[in-house]
Amino acid sequence: MRKQVFCLGVFFASTALLACSHSPVVGPLTTSITPTNSTTIYPGSTSEVTVSPAVFTTPLVSYTPIKPEIQIVSPNRREVKLAELGLNDSTSLLLYYQPSNSLRIISGKDVTPQKIPNIDPGANFTRINLRHISPDHKWFTYYTFKEVKDDLVYHDYWISSINGKNQWIIAPGVSSGMYAEWVTNEQIELWHYQSRYNCPKRIAILNPFSRETVVPPEAPSSPIPQCVFPLSTNPDGTKTIYYEEGTWTWNIFDFNTGAKQRVFPWLSQSEASKLWPRYIRWLPSGITLALPNHDSVDFAIDLQPSSASDINGQWNKLLLPSSNTILNNSFPWWSLDDGLIGFDMVESDVDLIIDRRESPPSKFIILDLRHSILYDYNLDRAKTGDRQKVSDYFISASADNRFLAWTIYEPPDMSYASETVVLERATGRIARIKGFEFFGWGEVEPP
Repeated sequence: MRKQVFCLGVFFASTALLACSHSPVVGPLTTSITPTNSTTIYPGSTSEVTVSPAVFTTPLVSYTPIKPEIQIVSPNRREVKLAELGLNDSTSLLLYYQPSNSLRIISGKDVTPQKIPNIDPGANFTRINLRHISPDHKWFTYYTFKEVKDDLVYHDYWISSINGKNQWIIAPGVSSGMYAEWVTNEQIELWHYQSRYNCPKRIAILNPFSRETVVPPEAPSSPIPQCVFPLSTNPDGTKTIYYEEGTWTWNIFDFNTGAKQRVFPWLSQSEASKLWPRYIRWLPSGITLALPNHDSVDFAIDLQPSSASDINGQWNKLLLPSSNTILNNSFPWWSLDDGLIGFDMVESDVDLIIDRRESPPSKFIILDLRHSILYDYNLDRAKTGDRQKVSDYFISASADNRFLAWTIYEPPDMSYASETVVLERATGRIARIKGFEFFGWGEVEPP
């Protein structure tokens, strides 16, 4: 059955934004991952890194304040049927149906969600920022209970095609505290929590198709919550950008040599602590990052690594409309490859009570950082009819980035899904799928 899982996260003054692990029970890892074909060990060692106290100086970087062009995306007819949104024929939504603990799939052609076949009835379905789905949206992972031994719970990790027709075990007999994350279309990282209060350790990278297993070098240490988010690596995966525990600075770490290079030195200590790895994207064109700053978004586009170390680096500030702020000072959706971020905007004087039962009234916004455009959807993600409910912390995009989806939950928490909402970015139209929790987007090739 689907279980509530423990969470590690940053608690804001208003509400909590959580980054959740998969496993409901935590214990030491006692089962090793045995490769089917071969094992590769990367050279280099983290022992070459020398930690020294950081010196925070007054940044010389100049901020460029930008007032974005505002475009309203609010159609006269907001709600339509899913079939009217024009999903691609290959695109489907994966949905979780709590009463039967089952995954369902629905396309634009379907009237109702259909149960995905061949999944073990005891399968456990949880979400961690939707990284249980491959980047190409063709595969997903889940785990099933195997046994209890010496007071430890063991699971099998499975991979499945979106339609459920092809499934197999990728990691048998792993102990609780383990979770899997797709990093490429052919690579899955396995991470392990020794306890809910400690950062996880990356223990293996495996190819679920060739069954090759790689033993990776140890990732450099970051504090909670930065360590619970996926690594921000360069395109070939040989370097990572991380927030270093002890010095409290951002650095580039070279897995092959163990060398490190300080980056983003213009950030104050407070700003550095608020930047999260998921808001950093290292593309072939350079490093793009976005930092929520309550009433603005500070960002840089396509920074070269050398420029990222320059205290006189380029840094922009995109201003929100006056008397508005970013809810929870976080981005529920980001597509930094395209320079896009999405968030809920609230009035600055809104009463954000810590024990509030429902999400506060807000408007969903998408910022185009590259073109300085603010798209105002005039849409409250938590509202159904006249009722204010609880919206999901995260939003996920379809493979073509045309559609976004999230779950609305019944107050006072996120225990019971009310519906899944699908938003067409270009028009602002939405479709509602009642009674289902959003699990992710899938791509299924037509027969």
